[in-house]
Amino acid sequence: MAMLVCVRDERCLTLNSAIDTGDFLRTVDCSSMQLLRFIDRYGNTTFNRLQIDEFLHEWNELSRLARTPEEIKFVRDVVALAQECKREPHLYLWFVGDSRPVASTA
Repeated sequence: MAMLVCVRDERCLTLNSAIDTGDFLRTVDCSSMQLLRFIDRYGNTTFNRLQIDEFLHEWNELSRLARTPEEIKFVRDVVALAQECKREPHLYLWFVGDSRPVASTA
């Protein structure tokens, strides 16, 4: 199953999203990272605007493990989503585990 990563507002409306169809997050070890180790592959994990700088630092380290064009696109898409969350208050970066591809509401 794919993992959905999305930007949601305070009403939980999805604004933008990316899907890890290649299971990149399931194949990498995040156990030594302060934030990324808490991504629940089977449930939901949310990061707020104050956590985004640290998230991006760790994500940059993790992104070096991306090998396929699909993985590289996914890690770049997540950077763009995180930067969107950082720019405005009341936006959150959600990792939704075991997701199926869904149509964007934006």
